[in-house]
Amino acid sequence: MGNHGKKWIAAAVVSLLVTLAAELVLSIRQQSQTFDESAHLYAGYSYWKRGDYGINPEHPPLAKLLAAVPLLPLKLPVPPPPTAPAARVRLSPCCPVRRPPAPE
Repeated sequence: MGNHGKKWIAAAVVSLLVTLAAELVLSIRQQSQTFDESAHLYAGYSYWKRGDYGINPEHPPLAKLLAAVPLLPLKLPVPPPPTAPAARVRLSPCCPVRRPPAPE
């Protein structure tokens, strides 16, 4: 392959990389974080740091644990889990069930 062939390969690689970069930048608005990904990241990070699997129990923890791995070296503070009354609702497979009130 001569010098001419190497130039074509380099031009093809550069044009493919430019196309990839353009697609990534232009798709940010349509394919950005969804409404629940932040909750999954918080849950996964909390799983790693606290060992508490009670946050966001609707889905299996493996995907959330894997998604939070890149956050581990950042040593971010882990806020406490929410304590609002809505957070105390535990979902059963068929319907929401409220915990009984604490004895007085």
